[in-house]
Amino acid sequence: MALSKEKIDTLANYYLKYGFHHSTDEIAKGIGISHKTFFNRYKSKEESINIVLRYWYVTVELRFREKAQHCNHAVEELLQLIYEIGYLHSHESFFMDYLRKQNLFISDQAPFVKILTEIILNGISHYQFKEDVNVDLYVQFILNNLTHYNYQPGNVVEIISFLLSPIITDRSKALIEELDVTNFL
Repeated sequence: MALSKEKIDTLANYYLKYGFHHSTDEIAKGIGISHKTFFNRYKSKEESINIVLRYWYVTVELRFREKAQHCNHAVEELLQLIYEIGYLHSHESFFMDYLRKQNLFISDQAPFVKILTEIILNGISHYQFKEDVNVDLYVQFILNNLTHYNYQPGNVVEIISFLLSPIITDRSKALIEELDVTNFL
């Protein structure tokens, strides 16, 4: 049985607001269904989480890609991705905490590896990032750092400098200077 978007939305909103640590009875009550209906719909709590995560991954990727359409170059896309992950940390923290605890943030299921890889390859092809960068290693570097990054207004420039230092070129430095990085995030 395929679940409607409305049913997945309801469950996703519950997890977004209350997290993943509740019992199935609490979840069922929180989304307005019976315990029996919960198990008819989702089979298990783990399956309900997996359904919601797949749905959330698509939502995150679509939201990012919509914003990235307005970016002028790969450097700006990379900064937009950093911003988006910061947004997720502060506004969708239960999902991000779950991904971190389950080591799913850098999995192939999550959209972050694919998006970041595309950005880096695009930047390399447009001479905005170093040609000799090991893309897979850099993706791991940046995502591992963003998983644990503490987004504070005072350290934005420093963290961006740190994250971009392995791939930055003179051209990308000029592109960054054109952007107001302190207000970008």
